[in-house]
Amino acid sequence: MKIHQVTMTGFGPYRDTEVVDFDAFDDDGIFLITGRTGAGKTSILDAVTYALFGSIPRYEGGAGEKVRSDHIGPTDPCQVTIELSTADGRFRVTRSPAYQRPKQRGTGTTTAPPTFELARLVGDGWEVVESKTGNAEVRIEEIVRLSAKQFQQVILLAQGQFQEFLVATSDKRRELLRMLFDTRRFADYSEALDARARTLGERLASSSTAIGTYSASLAGETQHELPDTVDTTTGEGVEAWVDDVVRQHADVLEQAMTERQATGAALELARVAFDEARSIRERQDRRAEMLRRQADLELVRPEIDELRLRLAEATRAAHVWHRVEAEREARRAHHDAQLRHRTADESFRRLLPDEATDPDTLAGSVQQWSELVGSLRDSADREKGLGGLAEAVRVAADALATFDEQVELDAQARVDLRAERETVRATLPALDERAAALRGVEQAVTSLRARLTAAETADRTAVEIDEAQQRQLDAGREVTQASTRRDDLRARQRAGFAGVLAQRLEPDEPCPVCGSSAHPAPAVLTEGHVDDGDVEQAEADYVRAVRRSQKCDGEVDDLTKRLAAEREAAGDETSPVLQSLVDDAEAAVAGAEAAVAERAVAQQTLERLTADIDALTERIASAQQRRAALVAAEAAATTTHDDTMRSLDAARGDHESVADRLATVSAHVRAGRALLETAAALSDSAEHAESARQLLAAALVEHEIADAAAAEAARLQPREQAALEARVADHDTETRSVASILASSDLHDLPGDLVELDLPRGAFAAADAADKQALAAESTARQRRSTVDRLAAQIHEALAAAGTLREEHAVVHRLASTVRGQNPNTMKMALETFALAAELEEIVRAANARLVHMTGGRYEFLHSDALAGRGAQSGLALDVLDAFTGETRPPQSLSGGEKFQASLALALGLAEVLTNRAGGIRLDTLFIDEGFGSLDADTLETTMATLDDLREGGRTIGLISHVEAMKESIPAQLFVDQTDGGWSTIRTSRPT
Repeated sequence: MKIHQVTMTGFGPYRDTEVVDFDAFDDDGIFLITGRTGAGKTSILDAVTYALFGSIPRYEGGAGEKVRSDHIGPTDPCQVTIELSTADGRFRVTRSPAYQRPKQRGTGTTTAPPTFELARLVGDGWEVVESKTGNAEVRIEEIVRLSAKQFQQVILLAQGQFQEFLVATSDKRRELLRMLFDTRRFADYSEALDARARTLGERLASSSTAIGTYSASLAGETQHELPDTVDTTTGEGVEAWVDDVVRQHADVLEQAMTERQATGAALELARVAFDEARSIRERQDRRAEMLRRQADLELVRPEIDELRLRLAEATRAAHVWHRVEAEREARRAHHDAQLRHRTADESFRRLLPDEATDPDTLAGSVQQWSELVGSLRDSADREKGLGGLAEAVRVAADALATFDEQVELDAQARVDLRAERETVRATLPALDERAAALRGVEQAVTSLRARLTAAETADRTAVEIDEAQQRQLDAGREVTQASTRRDDLRARQRAGFAGVLAQRLEPDEPCPVCGSSAHPAPAVLTEGHVDDGDVEQAEADYVRAVRRSQKCDGEVDDLTKRLAAEREAAGDETSPVLQSLVDDAEAAVAGAEAAVAERAVAQQTLERLTADIDALTERIASAQQRRAALVAAEAAATTTHDDTMRSLDAARGDHESVADRLATVSAHVRAGRALLETAAALSDSAEHAESARQLLAAALVEHEIADAAAAEAARLQPREQAALEARVADHDTETRSVASILASSDLHDLPGDLVELDLPRGAFAAADAADKQALAAESTARQRRSTVDRLAAQIHEALAAAGTLREEHAVVHRLASTVRGQNPNTMKMALETFALAAELEEIVRAANARLVHMTGGRYEFLHSDALAGRGAQSGLALDVLDAFTGETRPPQSLSGGEKFQASLALALGLAEVLTNRAGGIRLDTLFIDEGFGSLDADTLETTMATLDDLREGGRTIGLISHVEAMKESIPAQLFVDQTDGGWSTIRTSRPT
């Protein structure tokens, strides 16, 4: 990789655009960057790092706006452009930081986003291949094939930093090497093994606890104490003890089952004997009971016979009883008719003592009275309405008076409405003026609402940017991991190429590498050899990760641009401020809308008042016609009332009222009709009574009953008759039932003496109790056997699991300790340290080639993997062998100049190894910042000679130093001058 040029604008101490052309020093090979302290020499190297990686080593937490020159204005640009070449072509990288710029609208500032552009030289022009800041890290790593930290170790040797590796402790050296060679995966392996060992230990402890718990449960259930020979923690003796307990409880269950069979057979024999004795005794008791009931039935037989006779007499009386009741009812009806006729006659005589009562004459009088009642009813109805006619006269007079009063009120109301209409008309001009402003404030609200929506959308977009940036970081990590794996596989594949070539060797055939036909010791393929398929898969994974990262970068860039557009649409105002403006504008709209509404209400009021005035005017005009009608109505009501009074005087006669006369004549009609009706009813009842008497006499003769009194005496009430019939029927039924039972076969041939039940009942009870006891004992034994079997199975299962876990835990625990650098690891070297120690050996080998030359063969680095004391990790110690004394010494004991030489040699060795690890890239540009001032003249000359050797093959080396001897010995120089204004400029001086 070769850096051709860097261009800085508004960067650090450089206000204007400054161009550094490194190609100008190709012929010189070494050039010096010089200038006053603080002028900005190191800023040139900062610009190179910032352009590629967006960071500067001496700025902790990222460069940010720190790279912007303090000499430029808030709107002036800050930008760095670098041109470089790799095996893939020539590239141009341009980068600028985010910064605060004034808002385009309003006051205050807003954040301008960072920019990044990667272009490739195609023909005579530049073609942009990437412009998304989120993809910058991945794209640069693809081209440079070094991380920022690696770049600073192999290309930019910053002042003082490249000595850190020389004097660092083993722990510090481990952290630096881990970061440079990305060996964190080995530590991850160790942590994973530790976690696995802990998990297995926890599971083993859980299994041991389960064995102890189950064993304690088994001992408690069976009341067997755990023997001293049993250890539930290790499982020793547990299985034999469990098997012994299981055998014991199997024997107990078998014995209980045998006893249960014996008691069951005895119980069955006792049950048969007891059931037989009980059956005979029950039949004896039933026969005795039937004989007793038969004797009781014979005792009541005479009484039952008398009841039979009584029921026969009651049956004959029932056949004639309806004739008795009919005759008695006819006599009562005739007597009642006589009483009613006598009462009607007496009432008629009291009312009309002189009136004839013979039927024909009386019928004619009743007819005349009835006709008079009809005519009087009409007059009585008119008499009732006389008050209504008088009221109609009064109402007509009142209506006329009320009408005249309403006319006067309408006239006054019209005057009042005209005055109110004028008042409303006076308010219209002011309302029209307020309503006219409505359109303007509505337009303002629409504009402000659009800006508010844009501001709120910008707030949500800012949240989306945060989320997208998090995804962007995750995708970047995936790219880094995929790149590391790909590079690791490539390195492993290159390391195994010798084995691949050896596989193709044929006996007596020349080697394609050395040409020899003899192959005494061909290389072999290493374990875990990486083939092309592995590398292609890793490359495919890397490409997929890059695409995902590019997609995330695109999302961030799109969201950033969208956010800028939304904030510009919002006028660079915040949501709360715009919300306040919208609220004020909406309040103004509400005021104008209220004025419009009031104007509409006022207009409606005017129209209503005008309509009311017109209606009153029309009503007043038509009042005379309606008044004439009211006068005519009053006259008609008076005439009707007077005519009705004259006709009622004639109908009243000598009575006080027509109603009184109507009541008197109606009473005559009712009395005459009552007398006529009772006379006819009396004649009919006499005939009916005689017919009923004759029918009763015939029925008594037919059923041989003396008279009605004898029939009544023999008659029974239905409930009493039913009770007697039931009693007779029950006696007959029970007599037949007892006789049938006594005749049954199971009551014959029974012993005369009663069978005794106490002895067989006692034998059965004793056998039943013994059987239940045996059943309970068997159930207990069976249940305990089930519990013992279950616990035994659980213990066996836990023992098997614990055994497997114990073996696995021992293996994993030993492996984890070994990988961690602890026993049984006799070297006390962790796996990651072992890998880093191999890298350190390579670094020392490369560094010694430089250090021996620079020190005239006196000093040489020694890598030590000796055991460290006090529990420290071994494997990364670094000593210096002094050839003059033959002794080793720590690097800290070197003088300042010697330490610079050693640090420089170690840095160059580290750069060489890192270069090889990065795929063997060629480094055609190298920068070294300060440190030469600690060297004497001879040492400086030797060191410069070593650096001179680095120029071979076209490499260009830039040095930063204040040493006058270097200024004299290096004619090609880059001067950094500080102006009177404080900013710096750059000029180049080359030998002519």
